[in-house]
Amino acid sequence: MRVVFLLYPVQSCDIYACSETRALVLMTLPLFLAQLAIIIGLALRYDRYWLIWASSFLLLHVVTDLVGLRPGTSWWAFASAHVIWSYCTSAVFLWGVWSYAPARGRHARV
Repeated sequence: MRVVFLLYPVQSCDIYACSETRALVLMTLPLFLAQLAIIIGLALRYDRYWLIWASSFLLLHVVTDLVGLRPGTSWWAFASAHVIWSYCTSAVFLWGVWSYAPARGRHARV
């Protein structure tokens, strides 16, 4: 299976023969684009601040993936950026879940 990169249309590689960074980008970019589209759709519909923060961190994930497609991007820089954005996104998701729980669920009597 041949993959032609969108940013570099003259370069293509076999998906199993790509560098580690490019292979990881090819696996994660569609996932982050789908998550970004869902979160932006939710942010346009609801008035929650955490959705805006989540969409910004997911946009940084996508930008990191696009930078990872460039030749010469080191594996360490790419992986470090992914770890940072993953922690930030997870923290924002937890903030959104815990801060907007229904009022009856927070103080319910047993």
